[in-house]
Amino acid sequence: DIAIAQDQATALFTLPLAVYTSDPLPVLSGAMTLDRVSYAPAADAPLQLNQIALTIAPGEAIAISGDKGAGKSTLLQL
Repeated sequence: DIAIAQDQATALFTLPLAVYTSDPLPVLSGAMTLDRVSYAPAADAPLQLNQIALTIAPGEAIAISGDKGAGKSTLLQL
């Protein structure tokens, strides 16, 4: 079973990269700043993000990491 799984993983990781868009991505300019951003999905719900402060400079690449339920997807959806 391990050899089969290894073969399947190798096949998966050797596939050519594909681009799933027909339109070119827009070129963005300027920084993105969040200043003390909080978010709750409803007025009576607990905060999913609490006082987030973040600045991303033009051309900068960042990584968002954290535990399950920490708000990574919520942050990206904003």
